[in-house]
Amino acid sequence: MSRLTGADDPMLGCLLLLNRALQRPVPSAVLLEGLPLEGQGLTLPLLCAAATRAGLSTRLVERDLDDIPDTSLPAILLLGKNRPCVLLQRCEHGRFLVALPGWDGGVQEVSREELLAQHRGHAILALPALQPEVSTDTELVQQCPSPGAVLRQSWLRHCERLFASAFSALCRRGRHPAEDLARAGG
Repeated sequence: MSRLTGADDPMLGCLLLLNRALQRPVPSAVLLEGLPLEGQGLTLPLLCAAATRAGLSTRLVERDLDDIPDTSLPAILLLGKNRPCVLLQRCEHGRFLVALPGWDGGVQEVSREELLAQHRGHAILALPALQPEVSTDTELVQQCPSPGAVLRQSWLRHCERLFASAFSALCRRGRHPAEDLARAGG
């Protein structure tokens, strides 16, 4: 089977455009390595797995076009007929700058009304992860984590934040957690 390109697969094309807009270009071979494509293009779960390999943290959200903050751009918008595009920025006079896969990175300015007519209310927001998981060559540095591993990591981060917040609150009140434990008999 030949390798998919951004021109062949609109989701892959959007991910490549998104990476380029974030100044984090990663070859498609790295993004696709080991993914169970089975002769088809990227699905939403596979797109998120490929984005993780590019060092991005992604989230699928249900959001109206006007409710996507500028700080979340660029973002992948899901359009009608299962077509995606990359929303790059808002322009003046209710216009938007978008990139469509297959244009080799070309951009187009469209009106808000044109984009609203196509937008189906979902977007994929992406932010650079704290620690990128791939280098820009074609070798995979780390396998994409399983969904269970991601949930465990998220849960552990939540617990760590909760503990740090409680510790910080106690310290601000001039008390030390060890003193509270001693008073409680623990």
